[in-house]
Amino acid sequence: MMKALLVMEERRRADVYPDLVMERLAGLVEWLAPAMTRERLAADPGVLAEV
Repeated sequence: MMKALLVMEERRRADVYPDLVMERLAGLVEWLAPAMTRERLAADPGVLAEV
C-alpha cells in the first residue's frame, strides 16, 4: 500500500516537475552504469580492449 502511495506521489510530481524526473533518471543512470560495466567486465575480460 505504501509503495502504491509513493508511486502515485512520484507520478503527481512528474506532472508538476518534469525537470525533477529527468534529474532523477540521470542519477539512476549514473548509479547503474558502473554496476553494468563491472558486470560486463566480470562476464568478458576482453571488454577492456574496447575501452
